[in-house]
Amino acid sequence: MVKEQKTHTGRNVDAAGHDRNLKREMAGRPSNSDSSATYDLILSQARSLLQKEGMEAVTVRKVAGLAGVGSGTLRYYFATHEELLEACLDSYHEGLRELQAKLSTELLSATSPQAAIRFCIESIFDYLEANAECARMRSILTTRKGGMPTSRHSHFRGPFLAGAAMVLSQVSKKPLREMRLVADAANRLISSYAISSDEEACHVTGLTDVAEARKELRTYSVKLCCQLIFDTVES
Repeated sequence: MVKEQKTHTGRNVDAAGHDRNLKREMAGRPSNSDSSATYDLILSQARSLLQKEGMEAVTVRKVAGLAGVGSGTLRYYFATHEELLEACLDSYHEGLRELQAKLSTELLSATSPQAAIRFCIESIFDYLEANAECARMRSILTTRKGGMPTSRHSHFRGPFLAGAAMVLSQVSKKPLREMRLVADAANRLISSYAISSDEEACHVTGLTDVAEARKELRTYSVKLCCQLIFDTVES
């Protein structure tokens, strides 16, 4: 029997990520829908649009057209535009979760905590920078609602902060609650700089060379985060 789990939208998915509820919900199904295959196609087109053209391009009409389905069919799988956008971020959040697990293991076994922390911050910065469109959309959706959806908190952000706080508390010898807030503050700082456009990076740093400007933001993120964690300024 295939084990099922809940996504942020509350639907049941199997180990491959396919929505098994869709196979059961026969009543009201559009005539041209094809269960998980159509779901995957719609989501694939939405993610492609997001990476190529940004969040503004991911509209119901445009995604439906690229997927070759009607708007009604798309709304059968994604009841709202926001639900479609959130689904586009599933793999992004999973990537962050996997990165955190890897970095936590390395950090706890490191002989030089501060050097390991620097490496962790740089790795997170690089991941966010490489997935800038997803990170920007996450920031916009969260700001718009004043926070992440409840299901994101329970399945991602809560465990993410709890795990980061536990590791940072062990490394810094500071209280767990304080390190949870530090982890959140560091994440917001890193994200803000990592998702900056090239033009913004140059404006913020006062540099004209884009590569140097982005490097400066990365370096300064490390310094500030280390100061938050260890109460010392990294050189």
